[in-house]
Amino acid sequence: MTEIIPFSGDRVGELRRSSAMTEQELAERVGSPVDTIREIERNDREPNLDMLFRLAAALGVTPSDLLVGGERPLISADEPRTALAISGSVLR
Repeated sequence: MTEIIPFSGDRVGELRRSSAMTEQELAERVGSPVDTIREIERNDREPNLDMLFRLAAALGVTPSDLLVGGERPLISADEPRTALAISGSVLR
C-alpha cells in the first residue's frame, strides 16, 4: 500500500491572495499557463513534484506548506480523495 499526503489547491489560492499576487503573476513565476494555476487552486488538477516545488518557491513557502498535513495522519491509497503520492506520482 502506498501512503499519500493530500495536496491542498485551496492553500495555494490562500497563499497567492495573501501575497497580493494574481493568478497570472503566479503562472508567470512558475512558467505555466494561467489555466493550470486555476485548475490547481480549484483542486481539479494536482501538481507533479516539480510543479509543487516551483509553486512553493513562487509563494515563498516550503513544499510541505502546500500539503495537507501536520495535524492529519497519512491516508491510504484506498481512500477516495485527491492526493499527491509521496513518490511524486499523482493519484486521482
